[in-house]
Amino acid sequence: REVRHFTSSSMVMMNAGLGLLMQLAAGVFLILRGKAFLAKFDGLIDGDMLCALGTVALCLILCTDVISGTSVSMERNNIWIVQSLPVSSSKVLFAKALSHFFICAPFSLVSSVLFAIALSANAVQTAFLILLPLLMTAFCALFGVRMNLLFPRLDFVSDVAVVKRSGSVICTMFGT
Repeated sequence: REVRHFTSSSMVMMNAGLGLLMQLAAGVFLILRGKAFLAKFDGLIDGDMLCALGTVALCLILCTDVISGTSVSMERNNIWIVQSLPVSSSKVLFAKALSHFFICAPFSLVSSVLFAIALSANAVQTAFLILLPLLMTAFCALFGVRMNLLFPRLDFVSDVAVVKRSGSVICTMFGT
C-alpha cells in the first residue's frame, strides 16, 4: 500500500525520489568518465580519501529521498482507517519506514557497487561504500516518518502539494 502511495503519481515519484536517479547517474558517470574526472584530483586526494568522499557523496544524495517524509500525510482523509486497524500504530509506522527502505536500498546498493568499481576500492572500502549508504537509507526512512508525525500536512488538494510544500519534507531533507 505504501508503495502504491509513492507510485500513484509521476510528480510524487520525481519529487520524493529524485535522489534515486541522481545516485544511479553519479555511479554511471564515475564508471564512464571516472578516470578523466578523478585525474583532476591526482596529487590532491589519495585513494582512501576518494572512497571516503564517494561514501559521503552517496549519503548526501540519499538525503534527497523523502518518501517516508510524506507517508503519514498521504493518508489524508483515510488516516482514521489506519488508526482503527487491529494492528499497533508502531507497526503501521514501521511499515511506512520499511517501504522507504525497500524502495531506496536497491538503488543505493547498485550505486555503491558502481562507486566501488569506479574508485578501485579495496575490500574494507567496498564494505564502507555499501554499508554506510544502506545505514543512511534506514536512518532517512525512520527519520522521515518521525518528522511527518511531528509536521503532518493533512489539508492539501493533491499529493504533489505534500511533497513540495510540507514542513516534514524540509525537516527530513535538512535533518538527515
